[in-house]
Amino acid sequence: MIKKRTDLIDPNYGMVIHRDFIPLYADDNYAQFFGFKNGEEITKLESILPLVNDEQRDVSIANYKGLMQGDIKPQVRSFRHLNQAGEEFFILAIEHIVDWEGQPALQVTYIDISALTQAETKIYESEQKFRDLIEGSIQGMVIHQNFKPLMVNQAYANMHGYDSPQEILDLPDISIFFTPNETNNYIERAALIMSDQEVNPKKRFKNTRKDGSTLWVELIERRIVWNNQDAIQTTLIDVTGQVEMEKKLTLLAMTDSLTGLFNRRFLMEKSAQIFDLQQSLKLPLACILIDLDKFKRVNDKFGHNIGDEILKAFSNRCQRMIQEPHIIGRYGGEEFLVVMPNTNPEDAVTLANTLRQMCDEEAIETGAGDLKVTMSAGISTLNTDDTHFDQLVDRADKRLYEAKALGRNRVVSRLG
Repeated sequence: MIKKRTDLIDPNYGMVIHRDFIPLYADDNYAQFFGFKNGEEITKLESILPLVNDEQRDVSIANYKGLMQGDIKPQVRSFRHLNQAGEEFFILAIEHIVDWEGQPALQVTYIDISALTQAETKIYESEQKFRDLIEGSIQGMVIHQNFKPLMVNQAYANMHGYDSPQEILDLPDISIFFTPNETNNYIERAALIMSDQEVNPKKRFKNTRKDGSTLWVELIERRIVWNNQDAIQTTLIDVTGQVEMEKKLTLLAMTDSLTGLFNRRFLMEKSAQIFDLQQSLKLPLACILIDLDKFKRVNDKFGHNIGDEILKAFSNRCQRMIQEPHIIGRYGGEEFLVVMPNTNPEDAVTLANTLRQMCDEEAIETGAGDLKVTMSAGISTLNTDDTHFDQLVDRADKRLYEAKALGRNRVVSRLG
């Protein structure tokens, strides 16, 4: 078994002069490279060729002949050697022809580069372990320099819809995975990392797969040295399922399960925010409170399932007609609330009457046949002295009550 040499020579160079590998002169450092005490012991050898390892022996003979015959120029070579104790060391050999006692001979200067070679080996082994770690990770990992991929694992390729890491490495850069809205965020984040500034340790980004579908990831990033150059190592955690679940939970928390409209809690929270903004900017705001006429009779006569069908159908009609920034939600039972920022009373009345006429003229298909249900509405608008959104709802509710008292199937509106 080859042993690593531990007693590196200092100074770490030695010299020998030979003719046909018969030693003519050797200094003590050269001798100690091979485990001899001094240069005199080297000169007593019949040949130094046995000191050359088997791998390099033929090369050394060919080099000697070529140099002595003038076929090749003096050169520098590096190779592995073994000393008498079987310890491995690496040398850099500088060879050139000299005159020795009137005859040409070859002078070889050996420079011990064992420490450097061992350090490079450790670096390589460390990098190889790092590569193995990356390639075997279940998380997506990429090492990049200015977004040019230098190292990619299979998980990263899979995440983005590619069959192999090489397909990613063949790309000009990985910015093709960034959505337009996120590109600047990626660039700014990379600049902070390269300047050793702190970044959000688990920033969530929206990426795009090869097929155009969305991939949500959390990034864990750090600056590293890769092949003697600064680079960024990025670990990606696929949180697409988590994001989709969060969206579903958010949707469930803000919508009415029957109609798909905003539920009352979210509707009032959102409306209060709209109210505060419109009031602060002194912009108009209208509110329509709608009630389906005699809806209790529908439930009593046809059952709640049929009543639910009517509520869903009416909600669908409203959703088709009411566009952002206006919002609509189920206020309770058969009551619906429409909130219309930047809308004057006339436009609010127009929308309310359009909905009313649709209910009056178009029957709704149900399991009990086509049924026609009319609606009544009360409209209020923002006053300069209003301090809460509830004040608009209260005024709209009073006008809705008035519309019902006047015979239903009508809209009542006044300023304020």
